[in-house]
Amino acid sequence: MTPRPSQPEPFVRGAPYPAAGEVPYPRANPTDRARLPADVWRAATIPVGVRLELVGDAQAVDIAYRTTSGNLGYRGDGGGIVFSVWRGGRQVAEEAAVLGDGLIRLPLDGTSIDRPAIVYLPEGMRPLILSLTAVEGGSPRHRVSPVGWPTATQ
Repeated sequence: MTPRPSQPEPFVRGAPYPAAGEVPYPRANPTDRARLPADVWRAATIPVGVRLELVGDAQAVDIAYRTTSGNLGYRGDGGGIVFSVWRGGRQVAEEAAVLGDGLIRLPLDGTSIDRPAIVYLPEGMRPLILSLTAVEGGSPRHRVSPVGWPTATQ
């Protein structure tokens, strides 16, 4: 696997380590892989807790992604097969991911632009986020920014 794409990287949270082999978002330090028990490393390859956080007044976001596994193990569909958007403490949208390359449009609830939108990933499918694009009827003002960065309206 090549390193993670740089465009979505500022939006990614919960992934403190660089990609390692076929694992885009390891939850354990890849340099410790040789000393970790195999089952611990395998669990660390599932990107539980990895999410996208963004702010701005866009009405939706297009996410290009690649999933690499349909094997959800004993967790089944509960192992994470959807992208889920939360904003202001409530779920805004949920859309199923596809195996392989995909593009998904997720609404962001433009009424809560002062609060971050959090996009949870379909972790059981081991996704790699390729790009994020803000969507809104053609107005160049509508952008998304990583949390902590100035928004287009500031």
